[in-house]
Amino acid sequence: MTNRLPESFVTQERASGAARDEALAQWDRGVRQWYGVVENLVREHPTACLATAFFVGASVAWWIKRR
Repeated sequence: MTNRLPESFVTQERASGAARDEALAQWDRGVRQWYGVVENLVREHPTACLATAFFVGASVAWWIKRR
């Protein structure tokens, strides 16, 4: 099969793919940082986090039922 795309388009697409990969890597580092903060909070205060999750779930269920 003959590649009918100009070479400049192909190199530009490769460059934007690398930039997209770098942006994804930065986003992943940010998510991992926040994940560590939440994990430490749950590790230090498990009862408070469990109670909060229960009340948030019950509130969402009540809100859905009322609609």
